[in-house]
Amino acid sequence: MRRFTVLVWICAALAGGLVPLAGQTAKGEQPLSADAQRPWGTIGQITYGHAPGGAICTGTLVAADLVLTAGHCVAKDGVAMQPGDIQFAAGWRDGTSLAVRHGSAIVLAQPSADQPREMSQDVALLVLDAPIGADVATPLALSRQDLFAERYSFIGFRRDAPKVAVRNDDCNLMATQPGVLQLSCPVVSGNSGAPVLMYRRGVWQVAAVMVARDGNTQAYAVIPGDDLRARIAAD
Repeated sequence: MRRFTVLVWICAALAGGLVPLAGQTAKGEQPLSADAQRPWGTIGQITYGHAPGGAICTGTLVAADLVLTAGHCVAKDGVAMQPGDIQFAAGWRDGTSLAVRHGSAIVLAQPSADQPREMSQDVALLVLDAPIGADVATPLALSRQDLFAERYSFIGFRRDAPKVAVRNDDCNLMATQPGVLQLSCPVVSGNSGAPVLMYRRGVWQVAAVMVARDGNTQAYAVIPGDDLRARIAAD
């Protein structure tokens, strides 16, 4: 992977100033209709407080009480936020959701002794204050860390148009580095934490989590590591 020189964090208010791309539609991006979004109720919007126009992120239910998202959506400078201030709305659409929960704890990916905190650790779990039943939203499974695809999809929310989830099926794999995918699909503010999806053997699985962009045509996604996978498996 080439060394990128300008890394823009997607979640503006949490990371110091990405200007929302108001009115711009990313290549390959399609807003989901109500019918198209219905099977994806496990993907929801993460918000903080109740101020209109505030920062948002995207998260994915990976266990009844665990939401997978970007680390910078739930932490600042490597320090976890107050989980009770964070809200997850599963299947959010036009002011309604399948279920709303607040956080009760945050599990950050831990850097190893020989690898300080960097982009490959920008992934986390938000522990919910109450589980969401499978009859409401069925958690998505993670794909194996050593499996890759030529093309991925992602579903997320835009900060400048937060009422409806968008889907992009035009995410080609450009390169990899340990724990990180470099993808060809553009991303915008609000897409942080969105699941990067792989379709394998008739099942959609979460391969990685959107965390950053480089310019207007490339995105970076983090593959959850062993520590978070162990926490999910133990749930």
